Amino acid sequence: MALVGGAATARLVAPGHVAARGARLVRVGLVAGAALLMGAALLEVAVTLKAVLGRLEPELYRRYLGATRHGEMARLRLAVAPAAAAVGVLLTLPRARLWPRAARGVGDALLAALCLALLYTFGLLSHAAAMGGAAPLWADLVHLVAAAAWAGPVVYLALLGLGPRAAPASGGAPARAATAAQRAVARVSRIGTVAVAVLLLTGAFNALTHASEPAVFATSAYGRSLWLKLALFALVLVVAAGNAFAWLPRFLRTHDPRPLLRSMRLEAALLVALFVVTGFLTTAALPHGADASTDALENLRRSLAALGF
Repeated sequence: MALVGGAATARLVAPGHVAARGARLVRVGLVAGAALLMGAALLEVAVTLKAVLGRLEPELYRRYLGATRHGEMARLRLAVAPAAAAVGVLLTLPRARLWPRAARGVGDALLAALCLALLYTFGLLSHAAAMGGAAPLWADLVHLVAAAAWAGPVVYLALLGLGPRAAPASGGAPARAATAAQRAVARVSRIGTVAVAVLLLTGAFNALTHASEPAVFATSAYGRSLWLKLALFALVLVVAAGNAFAWLPRFLRTHDPRPLLRSMRLEAALLVALFVVTGFLTTAALPHGADASTDALENLRRSLAALGF
């Protein structure tokens, strides 16, 4: 979220606001996100080897990195994460605004491609990849893209702040900063609306591919983590709806960012908690028994039948 979300914030959602309020913070987030991803990739391989084989040796570690899909994805992250951070940092430097529009466009396209490649490495090691077939894998990738495009900018804007109160009539830099902040939060709100719809659709599809035995699914560790995730997601939606329908219109009307910023910080905290729970969900064992159908529509029919419909 720190890396891909920072890229989305700086180049897609709030370029003007980032330039006015905190390009340095975003650059730190990009570099820190890349470093954390690289360290986590190496640590994950070590933990896997230790758990499976009971030992960890340099030669074994090297062979695992070179001969397994897990190792391949770790190596890809080690290459892509610093490249994405470097491109993102370059694009947020003050002198980047002086580049030709075509050069900035190429940089944005390269950054987007690197971020997509990074997210794809997670999809290739996810439960969706284990199910086989292209549909679960692509649904998982779209799910990740929607989550990063919404949650990342919310967290970054909550950290950056929305600037001091300034009415447009006052003119000058404060007014321009307030206008940039208003554009940023309005854009986040629109992206969030689309992202929620995408997350609900892809999340339901992903869950149904594992629900061939509804009773087992509902009581499994995977199911319990999913229920907790859904509860947190519902809380996020309540706060986000308040932002979109109450605090954002008030900010646009009064130019006072404080109520909206407080609510956005609550939303950001809930989103971080949601990502933590999602981490537990991705490591939980899949609740599949002998009849492990991965047909989402068939599993939906079974789930409805189990509920008496």
